[in-house]
Amino acid sequence: MKNVTVKEISDLVTKVRSEKLPDHKVFPNSGSFFKNPKISFAQLKKLQKKFPNLVFFEEKTQYKIATAWFIEHILKMKGMKKENFGTAKTHALVIVNHDGKGDAKELNKFVKLITQKMKKETGLVIEQEVNFVE
Repeated sequence: MKNVTVKEISDLVTKVRSEKLPDHKVFPNSGSFFKNPKISFAQLKKLQKKFPNLVFFEEKTQYKIATAWFIEHILKMKGMKKENFGTAKTHALVIVNHDGKGDAKELNKFVKLITQKMKKETGLVIEQEVNFVE
């Protein structure tokens, strides 16, 4: 096994991010917009019955559900555009302002569309990772 340098790891992370995340200079965005909810083992088993390919990560006594997987595969909203906002074609957790002209009201409307659809389809409540400032 080859010893990997910090520089090689940094270069790889930068490469992956540039492939997955849209360039903020072209499509204004804040990166990952939603948190991955943490659920119990019982909740996980219930969701797996309905969504057998569910992506999750074990985290101590809880399970972290991959919100991006749900947005892409269940809600079918990856790459979707509504007015000036949409989810990135390369990563479902990233909300982009396509022409830079969208405002906070329009963004909130788009976020609400995703969160309501997520609740309806999965029963999960997702939270914003992004904080708004005035």
